[in-house]
Amino acid sequence: MQLSVLAENTARPGFEAEHGLSLYLRVGRRRLLVDAGGSALFARNAQKLGIDLAAVDTAVLTHGHRDHGGGLPTFLALNQSAPIYLRPGALDPHFSRRLHGLGDISVPPLTAGDRLVYTGSTHSLGDGLLLFAGVPRDALLPTYNRLLLNGRRQPDAFAHEQHLLIERGGRRVLVCGCGHTGIAAILRRCRLLCGHYPQVVVGGLHLSDPHTHTSEEPGRIAAVAHAVKQAGCTLYTGHCTGPVALAQLQHLLPGRVFPITAGQHIDL
Repeated sequence: MQLSVLAENTARPGFEAEHGLSLYLRVGRRRLLVDAGGSALFARNAQKLGIDLAAVDTAVLTHGHRDHGGGLPTFLALNQSAPIYLRPGALDPHFSRRLHGLGDISVPPLTAGDRLVYTGSTHSLGDGLLLFAGVPRDALLPTYNRLLLNGRRQPDAFAHEQHLLIERGGRRVLVCGCGHTGIAAILRRCRLLCGHYPQVVVGGLHLSDPHTHTSEEPGRIAAVAHAVKQAGCTLYTGHCTGPVALAQLQHLLPGRVFPITAGQHIDL
């Protein structure tokens, strides 16, 4: 398995960065795109990495926020066949509370016809690839979720969020977009589904607010670190985890937490 980071808040020299996330995965014969960042930036970075987005056979939208689905119109223009797997409600309006009113963070309208495949609480993609939702609410829900609203301007319950579990050759990798339903609960749901925790977790943990540049309080980050330690995971994270939380996680879990950045290849 190989992971390439196409969009992230930071970037290697020669690549572009934005507040968003897009990941490209090679799993055996499969070529997957998980999220498409906030714009066409992911496609420009893919071209620099020599990745042919037209050859992607499966696309996944982890949840219905623009920083993960804003690039999907670009993907649909570049790729004529790959289905996009998403949860019901992912294309509904979504908003965030900001210092001066509400910001619209909805995924842009998609003209995709039957290429949009809506998933249930679990959905097999074949070849050891499983999408799952239905994560129970947990005390370790990110507190910044309070700033995120559904189309009725009410607190979002994140029923539109899903996660990807990859099982191949005894290796289990969990891919999260933002972990709005809480990484501790997501890990428990993963163990319930496959009998084991994943060895590797990739993605954001929503431990920061990009608009105020603040982070979860240290005790809460420590509780997240404890959940990851109990599960025995190695963590590749960035995006909404935030630099302060990332540094604390690295301190609490030495040798097991690694930052991701656009333009990066990681052998999983």
